[in-house]
Amino acid sequence: MSAPGFCPCCGYNFREDEIVERDGFTIDPRAASVIYHGRKLQMAASPARIMHALAASDRAVLREALLARVSGSEDMNTLAVQVHRARKACEDVGAPCPIFTQQGVGYIWQVAA
Repeated sequence: MSAPGFCPCCGYNFREDEIVERDGFTIDPRAASVIYHGRKLQMAASPARIMHALAASDRAVLREALLARVSGSEDMNTLAVQVHRARKACEDVGAPCPIFTQQGVGYIWQVAA
């Protein structure tokens, strides 16, 4: 059994609120702010939390863990919509989208070469 606040599937610390810098992105979960090389991405808190969770992990994060991070819902469509919004925000500023689907698992942070 995992400690409170930690995902039992991937070990992600849901209480962690540190700023993550990775691949040109700076993600501040407290402010729900995502910046790519000085350009602020326009997004709500849920897509920003998804990006933070993925950037903070070195491996794929299960859909259920991400869904728990963004809402109390068990509806995977909610997660799909929020991932789409995060991807769209990246596209809008010309940033590479680091959110990749890992079939049968969830999502992983990966910047295409």
